[in-house]
Amino acid sequence: MAFSYVVRRVSCLWLLALGVFGSAIVALGEDMPLKAPQPKLVLDRKYVSPPRFEAPLADDLRDVVPKNIILIIGDGMGSGAQKLTSLYQYKAEGRLVMEQLPVTGFFTTYSASSNVTDSAAASTAIACGRKTANGMIGLVGRTNTLVSFTALAQKGGRAVGLITSDPITGATPAGFYAQVAQRTAYQEIAGFAGACGYELLIGSAKAKEFFLPKGAGGLRTDTRDVLKEMTERGYAMVETVATFANVPQDKRVLGFLDNPTLEPETALGTLMETALARLEKKDKGFFLMMECAMTDSGGHKNNAEMTVRGTLQVDWAVRKAVDFAQKRGDTLVLVTADHETGGLYCAQSRSVPDRLLIHYTTWKHTGALVPLFAFGPGSKEFLGVIDNTHIAKVFSRFWNLDLSKP
Repeated sequence: MAFSYVVRRVSCLWLLALGVFGSAIVALGEDMPLKAPQPKLVLDRKYVSPPRFEAPLADDLRDVVPKNIILIIGDGMGSGAQKLTSLYQYKAEGRLVMEQLPVTGFFTTYSASSNVTDSAAASTAIACGRKTANGMIGLVGRTNTLVSFTALAQKGGRAVGLITSDPITGATPAGFYAQVAQRTAYQEIAGFAGACGYELLIGSAKAKEFFLPKGAGGLRTDTRDVLKEMTERGYAMVETVATFANVPQDKRVLGFLDNPTLEPETALGTLMETALARLEKKDKGFFLMMECAMTDSGGHKNNAEMTVRGTLQVDWAVRKAVDFAQKRGDTLVLVTADHETGGLYCAQSRSVPDRLLIHYTTWKHTGALVPLFAFGPGSKEFLGVIDNTHIAKVFSRFWNLDLSKP
């Protein structure tokens, strides 16, 4: 029997509580009326879950430097989203594939300007190891340019891939290659994408217009054709996952995928497999960041169905990444979120066992600590409670990169 849920708005007085996964947010205060009437909703779709690992995954706490790093980000995916998805899919907590990874922790997400970060500041912290103000990417103030560990890794001969269900000019992927004072400067961000030289730059079709001048059907206010520039420098432009899989190995890939290709629960898992099949052929190793944006949309819209579907997309990507890492033994897999969205609290009803009670306490981001899961060499660096800037610093130390030198 499918679980049903009742969504209720609660007052803004809520407490961020640390504890076991799935109980990071507790709503307090009197029930408040919804902005618009919301009927009782039922989650009755049969979602597809990735297969769980039959045996426990072994800890890898050796002092071994990973050759490859896979970072999977569920945008806005906090403990509540994971708990909801596990309860809905498995009727039990802690059953997601990501929750099987042997190393677990939390990290703080505050930005330089607020206790509650946005995706731009969060991505900058994760990629560059420095705090910045909300809305800014790769900059501190308007003059202090930061360097991402991915840019340094690419200069050192490693392959870098960025894949997202958001536009490639979105705040999360942009944090790994751009320096702009405002996250909505999409035309400028597209220019940085064109110059970064990364092996894979793949996102939704919505970004394409910022790579093209108006005369070619785009929205650029200059005459620059970034898509043409990238094609001349050896990029193949793809619009489907099947086309991506068939790109010759000597080509880099710029992808503008139609949104429907990113909606099935298995979509990011398929993209993960295709990307890893290409990147593993790189002699010096690679870094791959994959982001799911649907988890963030679910929180902003207080839409439990989107939250579940997005979290399952992440879980499929995790399963494919860990399968790859298990076969090789030289790859670190790290799974986390840039921040929490929606202030989601979920619990199984005591009076009606087949009912889930769900409270979204806000339409916005929150300052909750977000869970982190790791597997493979180097994973011990992510035990306990850390700050989001710790990720770039650890990755840079692994690969002898100096974040202070652009």
